[in-house]
Parts: sequence; structure tokens; C-alpha cells
Amino acid sequence: MTPNPRPRIGAVIIKSKKLLIVSSSGAIHYWTPGGRPLPGESHEQTLRRELKEELNITLTFFRPYTSYEMIIDKERLISHYYLVTFKGKPSPKNEITKIAWFSKEDFEQKKLKISEENKGE
Repeated sequence: MTPNPRPRIGAVIIKSKKLLIVSSSGAIHYWTPGGRPLPGESHEQTLRRELKEELNITLTFFRPYTSYEMIIDKERLISHYYLVTFKGKPSPKNEITKIAWFSKEDFEQKKLKISEENKGE
């Protein structure tokens, strides 16, 4: 098992009571936008970069939402999630090929598969 958890920085984007989730070509799961920080990059810098790279939107505000650690395939991961507001219209870019806005009811009805890393505890 990895001694130090590998971080992931995620954006929780809610509009009209729906959560923005993303996926890539060939993926069977959806997840929240975000990614791994580059060396020396802050959480804010990671969010700004990932949102621009993945969705072509500009971060305007963020605040901590939740963090949790988990183990997947013997690797320790720590996910930090931020509530985010933005400028622009989200559109898939680079590795992201699909976006969807899902309501609480959509999740309860299990209309799609969510990545284990995004389920929380």
C-alpha cells in the first residue's frame, strides 16, 4: 500500500438542483470534474487548470465541501471536493467526451455508474 495518499481535487458544480458529472470515451463510469495536482500546484490552481482543460470554463468561486481517504487496489487516495461557481458554458474538451447534469432522483434511480472514487463514505 502507498505510504502517502495520492490526492485528487474535484469540483462539485450544481445548477438547478443538478450535479455536473463527466466521462471519457470508453469509460463505463461518470465522475465529478477535476484531477490530480501538478507538482507545487495548489488546490485552487488545480481546479482552475482542470476546469479549463476539461470543460472550457473559468472558475469564479470555490469553497471546501468535503474530503475523504479511501483505498482502491491497495493505493491510498485522498479526495478533496470544492463547491464551485464558474463563467462560461461547460462543453467536453480533451479527455472528457461526455457531460451530464444529474438530479438527486437520477442518482437514486441509478441511471448511470459512478466511479468508486467519487462515491464517498
